[in-house]
Amino acid sequence: YPNPANDILRIEMTNNKEMVATITSLTGKFIASKKESNSTMQMNINGLTPGMYILTVESGGSRSVQRFIKL
Repeated sequence: YPNPANDILRIEMTNNKEMVATITSLTGKFIASKKESNSTMQMNINGLTPGMYILTVESGGSRSVQRFIKL
């Protein structure tokens, strides 16, 4: 959250395990990745061009894929 986002994308998981978040374009081009050892994370998306992106979060053997809009 928030979605759409402008500067910071906040990610929260219900488990307290290490998580890896990856941002890619809709065409699959790698944009950014970040690893955290707890259940919350913030990613700075200020430098991204406005548009739609895909966020993939992997934690504790599970994967979540969501689209988000950068304003």
